[in-house]
Amino acid sequence: MEKLNYHDELMLAALSNEVAEVQPENLLVFLLQKRLIDTQAAERYAVRKEVIELLNSGMLMVRVIEEISVKYCCSFEKIRGIVYNYTSDNAEFVAAFKQFRSNEKRATK
Repeated sequence: MEKLNYHDELMLAALSNEVAEVQPENLLVFLLQKRLIDTQAAERYAVRKEVIELLNSGMLMVRVIEEISVKYCCSFEKIRGIVYNYTSDNAEFVAAFKQFRSNEKRATK
């Protein structure tokens, strides 16, 4: 894990008393209710995780995007954008996606 900078340590200290009283299973709910989590970034992370899982199960990309858009009650274009446009904020997803693509190309040869 990355070392926290001074600014992050100050924020952590400010929240530590409140968070200490929250049960671990309720921590995410607490942080969401206090609006301390970037919900758009969290949504992108969740969508990307599902994309990789469904692609690895053998589903075609167009079907993956379609299924996830129904599950998240949003447009096909929104999910497509998360998959293809927001690559700079999640290197882990980009690496997994590239790995999937290279495996896919080897399988079709």
